[in-house]
Amino acid sequence: MPISEARRKANERYNAKAYDEIKVRVPKGHKAELQAHAEQRNESLNGFINRAIDTQLERDNRTATEIIEQDYLPLEQTIVNQFRDEGMSDEEILQFLREFS
Repeated sequence: MPISEARRKANERYNAKAYDEIKVRVPKGHKAELQAHAEQRNESLNGFINRAIDTQLERDNRTATEIIEQDYLPLEQTIVNQFRDEGMSDEEILQFLREFS
């Protein structure tokens, strides 16, 4: 059922008060890819774009400590676990890490 003219105008007034609009241009075909990605996560294209922007802002505003803890420590733990799986002792692993840090 189509919305009434009064409802459409009320929606437009609300949107004008509540939101800023940004036009985004993407290469041909990319819009469909973005829409499919959003649909896979049960969100609108607009919701996906806003989430992507918020996520990147959070990443860009991290402190050096947060970057180390979130990006590097998990990698280092993976390396340590791999060495342990290969039979290296913790002393050997520590010596290796000290040599290359």
